[in-house]
Amino acid sequence: MVAISLMLLLTNDAQGQEKLVGLNQNALLIHAIRPKEKKTKNTTALDLPFFDDFSATYLYPDPNLWTDFSVFINTSYSKNPPSIGVATLDAIDAYGKIHQGTDYNTASGGDTISSQAINLYYPGDNTIYLSFYYQSTGYGDNPETSDSLILEFYAPEINQWRKVWETNKIDQTAFKQEILAINNSLYLQNGFRFRFRNVVSLSDNDLTSLVGNVDQWHIDYVYLNKDRHAKDTIYRDIAFLEPLQSFVIDYEAMPWTHFLTAPTDFLRPTLSCYYRNKDNT
Repeated sequence: MVAISLMLLLTNDAQGQEKLVGLNQNALLIHAIRPKEKKTKNTTALDLPFFDDFSATYLYPDPNLWTDFSVFINTSYSKNPPSIGVATLDAIDAYGKIHQGTDYNTASGGDTISSQAINLYYPGDNTIYLSFYYQSTGYGDNPETSDSLILEFYAPEINQWRKVWETNKIDQTAFKQEILAINNSLYLQNGFRFRFRNVVSLSDNDLTSLVGNVDQWHIDYVYLNKDRHAKDTIYRDIAFLEPLQSFVIDYEAMPWTHFLTAPTDFLRPTLSCYYRNKDNT
């Protein structure tokens, strides 16, 4: 009788259907060795140009360009990026766990990626622009209307971050490029910085097992320089978009001694790669 009552209780509490949710941790980041942070106050300001397409590092941003590491540098979360490698902002921190302070169905801060200090002391210059590509979701989770991607500029003389751009276009399935002029005297200073951050909201289900990584935004091709203009959005660059396939059939890798038993049988007859010409020629 006790066993029957217990079974009925479990049946009433069970979910009516299966549900696919994102992982609640990033195993790659949990076991990764984080790069040593270069604090901006101890670093000489960078000179222009500033550029990062996130192809030179993996897991964490380049510490020579950025000061924090909660974003995930990867080659697999985005769809059809401008170039291989993107910075993904989501609900998981630099240590591979859900950000502390996030709550169910409540918008809160997610990741942040902040530039090192940059020498932008060009008084009266109207040719300084920052451009970047962004995409929501990709192969990840679609942000909700309460979620957003935010860009902020730092004014060193007043020690203040100010929001200059924001989007919550959750249907932005293709990468879109933005370009912003930087001509305010507050920002044309030595020590200028910029940062991207995102707002996330966890599932409205309070069962821990149904809470996973959500609300992905991907950024790529971040470029800050002078002598630009508002339509300076074409680059003389040809870039791979995805990692190359394995050279062997059916496997990503195999022991060398295994491969030597029949090299011609294991090698792919052809290899496919995807690349983009960003120039207009």
